[in-house]
Amino acid sequence: MNKFRGAAQAGLRTKLFAVIIAALVLSVALVGTFVLSNQQRLLQAMVADSLAAAEQAVQSKLQGKAEQALGISLAVAGMPEIVAAAAGQDRTAIVDLVVAVYEEVHAAWGVDVLHVRAPYDTSLVRGQNPSVYGDVQTRGGILAAGREGRALWGFDRGPFGMGMRGWAPIKQSGRVVGTVETNIPFTEQLLKEIHQAVGVELAVFVPGADGYEPLAATPGVQESAELQKLTPESGGAASRAGSWAHAFLPVISYDGEELAVVAVYQNTAEYQAMIRRQSWQVVIGLALGSVVFIVLLLYMVRRILAPLQAVGRAADAIAGGDLTVDLPSVGSRDEVGSLVAAFRGMAVSLKEMMGSISEAVNEMSSASQQLASSTSQARVSMGHVTETADDFAAAAEAMENISAAVDDIVGAARTGNAVVDEAVHGAEELRATMARLTAFIQALAQRSEEIGRIVDVISGLAGQTNLLALNAAIEAARAGEEGRGFAVVAEEVRTLAEQSGRAAKEIGQLIQAIQQETHDAVTGMAQSSQQAEETSRRVLKSGEALEKIMETVSRVTGLVEQASKSIVQLNNASMEIGAAAQEQFAAMDQIADIAQTLTQMAGRLQELSAKFKI
Repeated sequence: MNKFRGAAQAGLRTKLFAVIIAALVLSVALVGTFVLSNQQRLLQAMVADSLAAAEQAVQSKLQGKAEQALGISLAVAGMPEIVAAAAGQDRTAIVDLVVAVYEEVHAAWGVDVLHVRAPYDTSLVRGQNPSVYGDVQTRGGILAAGREGRALWGFDRGPFGMGMRGWAPIKQSGRVVGTVETNIPFTEQLLKEIHQAVGVELAVFVPGADGYEPLAATPGVQESAELQKLTPESGGAASRAGSWAHAFLPVISYDGEELAVVAVYQNTAEYQAMIRRQSWQVVIGLALGSVVFIVLLLYMVRRILAPLQAVGRAADAIAGGDLTVDLPSVGSRDEVGSLVAAFRGMAVSLKEMMGSISEAVNEMSSASQQLASSTSQARVSMGHVTETADDFAAAAEAMENISAAVDDIVGAARTGNAVVDEAVHGAEELRATMARLTAFIQALAQRSEEIGRIVDVISGLAGQTNLLALNAAIEAARAGEEGRGFAVVAEEVRTLAEQSGRAAKEIGQLIQAIQQETHDAVTGMAQSSQQAEETSRRVLKSGEALEKIMETVSRVTGLVEQASKSIVQLNNASMEIGAAAQEQFAAMDQIADIAQTLTQMAGRLQELSAKFKI
């Protein structure tokens, strides 16, 4: 029976561990899968956002170069000497001036074309090649600037190559008398400038007879065989391959012709490394949390089962007749401590009752020696003694039921599994809070993108301001009576300064928004902490499951009462034996037989009492 009960206790421990650890492993697997999946989605979103920002920055840089070319054209078209010479189609009066301006802007901004036309479609002076003039052009940008009388910018390709153009009309008294065209070429130096400003690798492809042909590229593309394979024919508008994300931006001329395709390559190795680090941190955190949980679980289960096992061993000893067993005291005052204390009291009471029974048996043995004068009715009285022995057997059976009740107490501990489910629900709520924190961080990323765009606008405005400052310097060199153009340029500088101020103000507002989003993220972290505390409180509810042990204690008490009743019946039977002995005096002829029988029965009872260690 001891082996059976020990196996039952070992089975309870094993089942309890198996269920809880299985639930823990499943929870960790689900959480890990969810987090890793979110990490991959976060990587894709980060790469897409970074690539989109890089595309926008590249477009902004190219547009800024085109607007820079337009600013130069506007400055030259506003010079009084240029206006007068274009109106009279007198090229000799402005050749030296156009060449000087060309050399200055070529050295400062890499301009390779400064072309004055008068009429608007006929070459008057080329700053880069003054000996060639008189040819007529029919490109859309030139014709639109001359016919519509408005400044234009865009991308175009001419005999001297592809670049960012600015076309400005030369007006006299509101009438278009010519045009000025400025070109900033699409060179590897320009790509290097964009690369240094944006931090991406670039390549330019132009349409050819057999597809797209490379025109220029940054050193990173030239040195990477992987990037050289990523051409406009190899993929869509935007995709990711290996450690690089890439996008292709078409360059469309003013006439709607595709002049080139700019390939933008974004290195995603840093993002991938960051995601891997975060993933490992999550895995390590889950592993450490699982180890701590298992250690705490081992401690709690051992603390609960150790007293119950001691009670089971004591019940086995009592069932075997050993009433000298002593249960160790339990320091806790919970339900388990109450159960052990109640069982200790029951063992003491049983020991005292068995001592009283032994004394009663001895007295009955002495009384049997005095039954020599009893009558034949003593045999009937002995029948009552037999029935009394049966009642005593019932008392022993009740004591065995006590052992079964202890087994029920051990089974009641299984109800603690329900509490673990509530802990799992608490983990689910904590995971939801982490999802909200992810949303806050994404909002901060979007704010940062807006700040990047505004900074690009300020950069473009600063470029234009420098350009207008140049124009003011040129005008100031020719000041005097004709210095009125300086005032116009100064007014434009002031306007651009106001725009820069507004952009700076927007940057400040966005920074405040980022701070607010950061505050929200901190609030989300506080909510996560509260959810963790709620999960701890739910785990404490596991103590409620042990309340069922009290019910089992009540059953044990009932069984003890049954044992007491059996003892009372035994006492009543002893009284009947005394009454029967009185009747023996009427049957003196059977004294010898009756006395012998009583002596044998007294010996038997003494043997039964001797089996109990008191």
